[in-house]
Amino acid sequence: MTACIIASCVPSLGTPTRDVFVHNGLDEVLTVYTFDRDQRFGQMIKPGDTWRDTWMYPLNSVDRRRVRVWADDATGQLIFCADYGFSDLTKSSWRIDLSRTLTCAGDPMSTSPP
Repeated sequence: MTACIIASCVPSLGTPTRDVFVHNGLDEVLTVYTFDRDQRFGQMIKPGDTWRDTWMYPLNSVDRRRVRVWADDATGQLIFCADYGFSDLTKSSWRIDLSRTLTCAGDPMSTSPP
């Protein structure tokens, strides 16, 4: 009994993460990929829906890592690609609005931003 009480007072020491909200403002179902375009990890988002994803980076203004986000339409055509760093995400309140834009740097099929 004492062990349970003591254990409940210890804060979680897990990996820090951030929630990122990906919104589909288009009128079609999209498949979204973050970090990797592996088909196993695609997330289908219906029109008007928002998906909450959990990212392990970037976590703060010192963290220079960037994340690439892709979205495919129902035919598998790439319609969205963008790279996000900490400042991009804080400016957008940790929200990504999907649209028909390809703004990622370099090769859009590359799994990591340059």
